[in-house]
Amino acid sequence: MSTIAYVAVVEGSEKTGYSAFFPDLPGCATAAQGLAELIANARDALALHIEGMVEDGADVPSASSIEALPIDKNLREAGRIIVDVEIDDAPLRVNVSIGANLLRRIDAAAEVSGMTRSGLLATAARQFVDRFRTPTIPSTNARYLVVPSADDHYAVIWDREKNAPLDIGLYV
Repeated sequence: MSTIAYVAVVEGSEKTGYSAFFPDLPGCATAAQGLAELIANARDALALHIEGMVEDGADVPSASSIEALPIDKNLREAGRIIVDVEIDDAPLRVNVSIGANLLRRIDAAAEVSGMTRSGLLATAARQFVDRFRTPTIPSTNARYLVVPSADDHYAVIWDREKNAPLDIGLYV
């Protein structure tokens, strides 16, 4: 499994409700009455869209950085959110040089955990790489900014006009 984070552009307001679309994935969009619900719906829409692409044999596009996506002057953006999705990626066979003692420890840990050597090494590598994943703060003129926590358990919705948090949502 690999995690990819895509940018969703949010439109709407508290009064009218919100919608979000993914510029990197034409046709992938969602809507909700509130921002917290929109985040959950965006994650579901993204997962279903990517799943459909994989089932159809289509290539999953790389995600653009939030800074690389231009601001469309014809849209009234309410903000941008970063939504992640886990996708299955086919394993590749690789040759790795590793010390004999470390390999024995890896094999013992894998056995105790009920994993294969490859599974344990992939899990350890994923955990190591995720430590360097940092949230990207959007450079946009939109009023609201949704910033998920690094572990995706909660998000802060920041009102840029009032320069204060609007809501803090817990997502389990």
